[in-house]
Amino acid sequence: MTVTSTNQKVSFSGNGSTTIFAYNFKIFAQTDLLVILRSATGTETTQQLTSKYTVSGVGATSGGNVTMGTAPPSGTTLVIQRVQPQLQGLDLVPNDPFPAQSMEDALDKLVFNVQSLNEEVGRAIKASTTNTIGDTEFTISATDRANKLFSFDSSGNLSIAQELGTYRGNWAASTAYAVRDLVKDTSTGNIFIVITAHTSSGSQPITTNTDAAKWALIVDAASATTSKNAAAASATASANSATASSNSAATSSTKADESAASAATSSTKAGEASASATASANSATASANSATAAAASAADVAKVEGITNGTVSANKAMVVDSAKDITGGRNLTISGELDAGSLDISGDIDVDGTTNLDIVDIDGAVNMATTALVTGVLTTTAATVFNGGFASNAASSIGGTTPTLTIGDAGAEDAKIVFDGNAADYHVGLDDSEDALQIGLGAALGTTPRITIRAAEVVVNDLGIDLDFRVEGDADTHALFVEGETDRVSIGSNDPPMKLTVRNGTVNSDIAKFTGDGTGGGLTISTASTTRNDDTVVLKASDAFGEFSFVSDSTEVLRLNKDNQATLANGLTLTDGNLVVANGHGIDFSAQTQSGSTTTAELLDHYEEGTWTPVFQGSSGSGTYSFTSVTARYTRVGNLVTVSATLLNITEGTAMGGYVQIAGLPFTKPANTYGNGAVGLSQWNVGFEVLAPIIEPVTYANATTIVYIHLHRNNAGSSNLLISMLTDESSDIVFTFTYQV
Repeated sequence: MTVTSTNQKVSFSGNGSTTIFAYNFKIFAQTDLLVILRSATGTETTQQLTSKYTVSGVGATSGGNVTMGTAPPSGTTLVIQRVQPQLQGLDLVPNDPFPAQSMEDALDKLVFNVQSLNEEVGRAIKASTTNTIGDTEFTISATDRANKLFSFDSSGNLSIAQELGTYRGNWAASTAYAVRDLVKDTSTGNIFIVITAHTSSGSQPITTNTDAAKWALIVDAASATTSKNAAAASATASANSATASSNSAATSSTKADESAASAATSSTKAGEASASATASANSATASANSATAAAASAADVAKVEGITNGTVSANKAMVVDSAKDITGGRNLTISGELDAGSLDISGDIDVDGTTNLDIVDIDGAVNMATTALVTGVLTTTAATVFNGGFASNAASSIGGTTPTLTIGDAGAEDAKIVFDGNAADYHVGLDDSEDALQIGLGAALGTTPRITIRAAEVVVNDLGIDLDFRVEGDADTHALFVEGETDRVSIGSNDPPMKLTVRNGTVNSDIAKFTGDGTGGGLTISTASTTRNDDTVVLKASDAFGEFSFVSDSTEVLRLNKDNQATLANGLTLTDGNLVVANGHGIDFSAQTQSGSTTTAELLDHYEEGTWTPVFQGSSGSGTYSFTSVTARYTRVGNLVTVSATLLNITEGTAMGGYVQIAGLPFTKPANTYGNGAVGLSQWNVGFEVLAPIIEPVTYANATTIVYIHLHRNNAGSSNLLISMLTDESSDIVFTFTYQV
């Protein structure tokens, strides 16, 4: 493909519910993505593939999706970036066809690497195009540059500076000071830093010293001290004024105003002090607060006059009696927290916020419009209805004869229980929109269900996402496993290679059994027997009959019985390969109607084709002959053998006598059997006209592998073909011969 976009990073804001995020650039593998979750405080956490998220769209030009296991919460940022491995995996073999697609992929990966480097450089601190830096290297070790500054030297090049400042103590004359040295001016208390290296001279204060231009003020302690003293004086005046106001109730209001004004002035002056005088400002503020507290108004004083301990009076303060009791009160409104060891209330309790009770024992009904938070034990003897919600910090239980927890009121609304976990939340709830009970990830119903229960079905992974499903046994961690990525199912395996895989984990063992009632016979599938290799699958019929029946459209087409016999209902068709018959066996035709009066055999147990080597010889003597032979062939069907041969240009080596014999038949003719064939002769000195030459065995009564040629004369009589009739180097014989074995 062509690379027309520089996109290689996308970011999204979390909302606590969205889990699928699209990326719009190509990747070659799932591991080519870097997924980072950035919290609201800036903490970055790299997410792990598979355990935290999954990837789709590998190889797609337009990109794909990253599906998070848990929805990023609000306030977080999810960043997806391509990280192309900086490797070169293309191997071009000389003279091979040019791999255009592989070459394009390799070029794309190079461009992706360049884009990644460009993205990183874009986030780096660097000089502008028109700027220059002569040297960007430094040689100071990690130990020597610890706690030092990364700065620029006098030439504008990068360097490792010393600390922010090296404290040299009190200023002294005739002392060599380096840049960034810190000293204290003892005459003013000010702190200075050296901005130009020099050897000091003169005297303090530094601000009037001859080297004043070589110093910079960083802490103005003199000004802070002045502000401190002014604040203290104002605070003292405020306190004196407050004391005077308390001596007379009649004039307290006026004095209080004066004290407050004075305290305000003090606070203002304290606020004008520098940061170095923070302690002084705090002292002034405390003095002002004391003055304000002392200046109680006459109305406030009236609230405490004439009260009786333990009783409540209108427009008066309440003071508990010696038993710490108060009587006579009516409605009590509390906007904060009510902390009581025990509380006995005979009327109604109206709580707008959260009620935090250690132990609650209620004999009647409780109806709470908001949240009830019980940190101890909540005991009710009647129905308890929570319209707002219920939160318990400890274990909760429901007792009774038929304990029942009802969530919802039969209305058209969702109902759920949310489990607030550390790394992930989960929920169990009723999705009212489809009347389904769901167990899912997160707190939102319908967005991330894992198990869905409906009236007519139970569904695992209702959304059809890349989600694995596993059932674990006592010793098998994958007794049943569904691989979401490949839509494959396995029993006993976590990496099914095909749609359905059954793996026992050991060789030579049974892996599956199919039976009617589980106790009788059936079909057993094994990995291998002890006499076969591990790749062999064995089907075993385990009942006493031991038969397999293959049925198509209610009709049996094949049956295998315990005697190793197979019955085919509609014949056997081989579209490829051969039908192999073991030695000593054949095709039995006994089921056919016999056509002869006497049938001796109906088993076709042999078929063979091949070549044989004929030998030309005489019936007497021990001579030798040679010839040019066209390949001699034979065909055997059952016990019937047909041979053929062509002997050309028969040449005498050492002469023999008698009649001509052809020896070397591929199978021996049994005794008391015959055979016959046809012969063609050329260039023989017969001396008479031959009506029909034939070929037949040399003997009838005995077994033999030799035939001879018999000549029938046209004018009656017959004789054998003799060696003496041979025309040397010119005579030919062509024949076929059929006999039984």
